[in-house]
Amino acid sequence: MIGPMSPGAGAPSPGAPESRGLTVSGSERVRLRLSASRQIVLRRRGLLLAAAATAALAGCSIRLEDDAPSLPLLQRKSMPDEKELIAGFTLATSLTQMAGRIPGAPALVSQLSGIHETQAKVLHALLARGGVPDHDIQSTAATGTATTATATAAVSAPPPASVQLLAGTEATAVAPAALAGVAAATAANRMVLTAIAAQRACAVAVLGTTVAWPTADPLPPAAAAGLLDATRSVAYAFEVVAAQLGADARPAALDTLSQLRARERDLSSMAGESAASVPLGYTLPFAVTTPELARSLAGVVLTQLVAGGLGPVPTLPSTGTALTVLVRLQAEAQSLAHGWGVAMVPFPGMAYP
Repeated sequence: MIGPMSPGAGAPSPGAPESRGLTVSGSERVRLRLSASRQIVLRRRGLLLAAAATAALAGCSIRLEDDAPSLPLLQRKSMPDEKELIAGFTLATSLTQMAGRIPGAPALVSQLSGIHETQAKVLHALLARGGVPDHDIQSTAATGTATTATATAAVSAPPPASVQLLAGTEATAVAPAALAGVAAATAANRMVLTAIAAQRACAVAVLGTTVAWPTADPLPPAAAAGLLDATRSVAYAFEVVAAQLGADARPAALDTLSQLRARERDLSSMAGESAASVPLGYTLPFAVTTPELARSLAGVVLTQLVAGGLGPVPTLPSTGTALTVLVRLQAEAQSLAHGWGVAMVPFPGMAYP
């Protein structure tokens, strides 16, 4: 017969923790507490070391490679003008794809598609050179087409586009907000962004649509004076062109001459007292004695006008809207050149960056 256990026979004393199959002595409890304390201290030290390492890396301006693993608390440093360059790349990619979806597209549309493809490649290279990962570049472009992809999920291919849609999309590059971003860009990227804006405005015009230019500040007098002399020189050359062409082609030359004279008056007004006096004449690049040579002269001088059209870009203020006037003048110059058989280029006024 088993009777009640007495306190001295191993029964737990009042207030003592109940043992569930494990007996821990007092010294062992002390060791367990010390071990837990050491683990807490080690965890805290580890967090402090990780934070210190992160701060040291950030202070060194380290850029992550495109395939680098994600690190906690470490963010990539943006390159200058990253937002504007990615926007330019995204629009160039969209325009290239859109041009390819125009049924029976004329040769002009195919030419624009190649131009925008080149722009996208150059902008992508600039972004990659600045340390922007490819997934950051491409994700924005993919977002821009997500709505279209969702709307056309039930069909095997995106819907066809049109010349009018292409022209309207080209025109977004010269919206006031877009041009403000170009004007505020750093010196390293402002030229290429300005050239692209001018090319897209030219594309709108050659596609048969009128560009709705926003009201803008005038060019600074010194900037206008530099473009004025070049414009006078080309206008003088077109007087010779008109004189040498036959009756069938002369009206086109006179129309171009009229536009050049209007450009001259515009620049003269902006230049003010900074404008140089009008010379008696200009030296032509070669003698013009036949209609064929007259056509060649037209192409040569208009190509030169486009080539020098972005000279004032570094001197223009980053605030205000004077750059809008320069983009308009450059787009109009390339449009005139295109009318005389000069091929459009991706970056009018500059070599590939």
